[in-house]
Amino acid sequence: MRLATWNVNGLRARLDFVFHWLSSRQPDVVGLQELKVSEDQFPYSKFEAEGYHTVVHAQKAWNGVAILSRECPKIEQKGLPGQEDFGARLVSASIGSLSFATVYCPNGKQVGHADFFRKLHWFESLADYLRQKIQLFSVETLISVLLFLIRGMRKNCLGGYFILKRKEDVLIAWLSGG
Repeated sequence: MRLATWNVNGLRARLDFVFHWLSSRQPDVVGLQELKVSEDQFPYSKFEAEGYHTVVHAQKAWNGVAILSRECPKIEQKGLPGQEDFGARLVSASIGSLSFATVYCPNGKQVGHADFFRKLHWFESLADYLRQKIQLFSVETLISVLLFLIRGMRKNCLGGYFILKRKEDVLIAWLSGG
């Protein structure tokens, strides 16, 4: 099974690129993030014409996530439970025996901003949800955090070790299942 993820940063602006990429790469399951279209504006029929079933959680102008799948997915969750104020940032579906989610992580702005701490709480909620429900997920920001940690960088240029350590604790808790 070929899996892929793409933060499209505006589906309407990149729709031709998305279809070219789907045609050339032929993934079986795709997680899309940052759609920036409402669900009624999503081009369901165009994806269907290309052989993809879709599960979409979107909102006008901001956020939005979708799962494209060759096999018909069964929707499991739209939105991160308890974190609805952050908008359309998570959708999950079962595809055969696979439970798959795609996630668009919130911006925490700068260290010390109220949104930064709300983002950390959001990550804790995401970790809880993923531990309980999901086998495989696609995400744009968490991968960056993971690579940041793997490279051994211990200092965040914006806030020092404490802030990075907090992100690391959330990530390690999720990875360890605890």
